[in-house]
Amino acid sequence: MLNISGFLEQITLVRIIDIALVWWLVYRLLMLIRGTKAVTLLRGVAFVIIIKLVSWYVGFTTISWLTDQIINWGGHRHRCGLSTRNSAWFGAYRPLASFPAATS
Repeated sequence: MLNISGFLEQITLVRIIDIALVWWLVYRLLMLIRGTKAVTLLRGVAFVIIIKLVSWYVGFTTISWLTDQIINWGGHRHRCGLSTRNSAWFGAYRPLASFPAATS
């Protein structure tokens, strides 16, 4: 049964301020990255997390394992100092400034 009085007793001014502060920070972050390539990255991360949660809830162990591997692989590459810039897998990285200027 729903205990509304117990729920209302847990709501304090500090918790309301905490939730409002987190909401404001997330809102400002979203406004900051709006219109950038970071939005695409954030959508991809959110997609992987949603697939992970749904597969865990439903009980799809293989899909859950695959999403774990995706999440761990990205973290492993970052922790080991590996990047796509120097990886033979993705090809050599050359900054745009290193290309000779086109002359007409």
